Amino acid sequence: MRLSRMPKSAALLFCLVTSITLTACSTVSPRDREKANLYLELGTTYLVRGDYPLALKALLRSQKLNPDNASTQNNLGLAYYVRRRFNHAQKHFKRALELRPKFTEAENNLGRLYITVGLYKKAIRELKLATADLTYNHPAKSWSNLGQAYFYDRQYKQAKVALENSLQARHDSCKTMDIYGRTLYSLKDYKSAAESLDQAIRICGKSKFDQPHFYSGMSFYKLGEMDQARARFKELVSLFPTSRYAAQAQKMLEILK
Repeated sequence: MRLSRMPKSAALLFCLVTSITLTACSTVSPRDREKANLYLELGTTYLVRGDYPLALKALLRSQKLNPDNASTQNNLGLAYYVRRRFNHAQKHFKRALELRPKFTEAENNLGRLYITVGLYKKAIRELKLATADLTYNHPAKSWSNLGQAYFYDRQYKQAKVALENSLQARHDSCKTMDIYGRTLYSLKDYKSAAESLDQAIRICGKSKFDQPHFYSGMSFYKLGEMDQARARFKELVSLFPTSRYAAQAQKMLEILK
């Protein structure tokens, strides 16, 4: 997936270091440090554009010249993450945190990686550290990721609190609103779930995101509002005929005949 082309709500869950951070490593000459920073800047630009092979090439050159730059390590982690080289990504995120222990961007990214590979309790530990940083400029990212980690770990009450914190800071996130609605559904608050999921549908717009339609339909079904449920399932089948939820929506339409 390309960071520059993935849905905006998903891209915002990751933290790319776009400013160059100097390190005081005495073994690196001023000339090499300057060249390393130029490669870091170049690699970061490629990463933002979605040119991942070029990003990785530039960032590896930066690392070779100055291996102890935490920003380079974090962005290398992202470059490997988007290529689904998760072991390499984890190594670089951890190295970034060794070099700069209170590096919230790297904590957030490592937590996000743990969610991706299904290590939810590890993700929760990492993301709690990220959300504890009151000086961090993008708290919505960390709170959203923490909420998702709790959700997938079936800790729904904790997920609700974390996701509400994220939505207070950024109320127009498609992914966060969807997970929030699904959390409410899991807590059997079907009325609030339907409202949040319908809001997620509006926020997500034309993106190919079928989940809010399905769980909105299920929420209305649980509420006994069959016309609304039928409408949501029909929308899903019409808009996303090949999606993973289309078959389930079709089954629900058969039940609702």
